[in-house]
Amino acid sequence: MIRERLLAVPGRLRLVALGFVAVLVACTLKILFWGGFGVLIMTPDEGDFCRSPEGIAVELRWLAINRNGTKFTNYGPAGTHPFPWRQAGRMGTLQTGPWFTEGVSVVMTDPEGHVLARKTMAAIRCPNT
Repeated sequence: MIRERLLAVPGRLRLVALGFVAVLVACTLKILFWGGFGVLIMTPDEGDFCRSPEGIAVELRWLAINRNGTKFTNYGPAGTHPFPWRQAGRMGTLQTGPWFTEGVSVVMTDPEGHVLARKTMAAIRCPNT
C-alpha cells in the first residue's frame, strides 16, 4: 500500500518523501541503539576577549532527543581538567556567568556519558595595536 502511494507521487517529491523517511528511520535507530542526539546553541559563540579578557556570559539553549535527560560538563582551554557542571532536563535555556573564555567547551551528554552535543567558545580576532 505504501509502495503504491509513493509510486503515484511525482519524481522530485518522491525523493523528498524517501529522504524524510530515511532521516526518520536513522533518528529512531540512533535513539534506540546509541542513546540519542541533541542540539546545543551557544549565544554568542565567539567572544571579544580583547575587551573582556576575564570572560563573557553566554546563553545556552538545548534540546536532547534521548531517554534520560542531560548532563553538562565544562572543559577549559587545553590542559585543564573537565568538571561536571549541572544536570538538566531534555530541553531548556540557561544564562551563565562571565566565565567563558576562548577554548572553553560545554559538552552535553546523557546520564551514561554518551555525547549528544558539544560547543566551544571561539575568539574574535583582536585588531593590531
